[in-house]
Amino acid sequence: MLAINIGTRNGELKDTARNILETLEFVVNVVTDDLVTLMDACSADYPPGVSELKRLGIETLPGRFVKAPRIAASPIQMECRLDQAIRLGSGNNTLYIGQVLAFHLSPSVYDGRHIDAQRLRPLGRIGGPNYSRMGEIIRRQRLASDVK
Repeated sequence: MLAINIGTRNGELKDTARNILETLEFVVNVVTDDLVTLMDACSADYPPGVSELKRLGIETLPGRFVKAPRIAASPIQMECRLDQAIRLGSGNNTLYIGQVLAFHLSPSVYDGRHIDAQRLRPLGRIGGPNYSRMGEIIRRQRLASDVK
């Protein structure tokens, strides 16, 4: 399962939210350091119905299980089917929870067994013009259960 939060713009649903509710499916593309300028350009205040993908010339790949396209440059893409849409607080934000139907993993970050987070260098949008990088990675050895 995967969850994303989408706020409204001037009290209206953004195209992404409207598309999710109409099609009941979506794709989440992991954004990396290399893609931050492109991601930021996509967040500009485009009028409803304008495709940022077409406007910015972003190369896409077809979904295998959903109709929504995948961003070709993203090293990890997750195709999802909407499970729940939960309005939060005063209703300006909605949490969209999706069941992941497929993961698409680039060999540049996936060795067939593990995702290399150091090579992935994922970014998160934390609101408005603010983004965050992943901090220090702390690796802990898994403990064995004492239950027999």
